[in-house]
Amino acid sequence: MVVKYLDKIYQELYQQKISLESDILKRKHLLEENKRFIQTLEYSLDENYELFFPRKINEESHKKIESLLKEQKELEESIKYNQEKIDCLNSHISELQLVLQTAQKNEETIASQNTILTSARKDTIAHEHESTDRELYNNVKESLIRILRKIELCDKLEEVDPVRCKLELKEMRKGVKDIIESMNG
Repeated sequence: MVVKYLDKIYQELYQQKISLESDILKRKHLLEENKRFIQTLEYSLDENYELFFPRKINEESHKKIESLLKEQKELEESIKYNQEKIDCLNSHISELQLVLQTAQKNEETIASQNTILTSARKDTIAHEHESTDRELYNNVKESLIRILRKIELCDKLEEVDPVRCKLELKEMRKGVKDIIESMNG
């Protein structure tokens, strides 16, 4: 999420840079046209002719040249200002690239840690299931051993004390039912 946000900011800054570079190219083109136009106007002026025959055309050409020189200066200042903005954007873009790389590495690290944690959780759950299964197995085994001993006792008691033998068999039946119920959950 952070990487997406940083990438969005990076794209916006990069688009601003491209826009400024395009604007600079346009202004440089205008500046070149301006310079050529000034040269053309200066070439069309005839200073010697003007001394003898003042013309309004030359006066208008001088005004136009002054206006173009002023415009030329504004274009140069604008180009310089936009270039400073581009330099600043380049600095921000460089910093943002470093932050973006760090954020991407952090996200990758977090993703790998989450994978490790998920794996550890699965291992823990599996271990708990194994422990529970082992505990249940041991309890069933102990119960069956007790029942086996009681059966052996009943074999010996059957002829001597048949009432007690019946009571032991009844208790064993109840024990087996309890084991079956505990295994069913």
